[in-house]
Amino acid sequence: ADHALMSTFGHWQTILLVICIAWVLLGNIPWTKPYMEKLTGMFKKEKKEQTMFNLTGDILTPTGWLQGSMTISGTQVTQISGTPISEEQVMGRDEPKFIPGFIDLHVHGGAGVDLMSGGDSLAHIARHQIKHGTTSFLATSMTAPLPELERVLTGIKQHLSQTIDKDQAEVLGVHLEGPYINPGRLGAQPAWTRDIVLTEI
Repeated sequence: ADHALMSTFGHWQTILLVICIAWVLLGNIPWTKPYMEKLTGMFKKEKKEQTMFNLTGDILTPTGWLQGSMTISGTQVTQISGTPISEEQVMGRDEPKFIPGFIDLHVHGGAGVDLMSGGDSLAHIARHQIKHGTTSFLATSMTAPLPELERVLTGIKQHLSQTIDKDQAEVLGVHLEGPYINPGRLGAQPAWTRDIVLTEI
């Protein structure tokens, strides 16, 4: 039985080898080449076309301002080139200005909506943020009773589990401002402080 199995395996190896050799030979014959390319293309995954475009103006980089151009492919900046320019020159020029998106670590709300109100407030805030250059932020809670905080955090979790539209800033996480803070340093926070309990965290 083992001999028969090995013999069968060797038989299929030979067939596959012949197919591979024929594929290579046919692919190099001029009149068969177009057909072979078409056949080969059937087995290739289609690649999504990415939009590529160039922007020119004053660009802020980690080393300073550049007067030049920026290439964007899809959602990625793939190349930046240009000539160094001073901040004074930038302020005195009527040219487009390109800077990295802002990251805000403390956002309670925006556009008349408070995060603590629940519902679709976080999505509303995220849409407002991106319109003003903030590309990502931390959703920030107020000091409140524990059940209210749990409700808000559950809503944030649901938001993070969804596919976010491109017209919204990204929510990086939560800035839990209370209730575990110094009751003598409340600032504008309501008086709902409590001693920290690790099991609650």
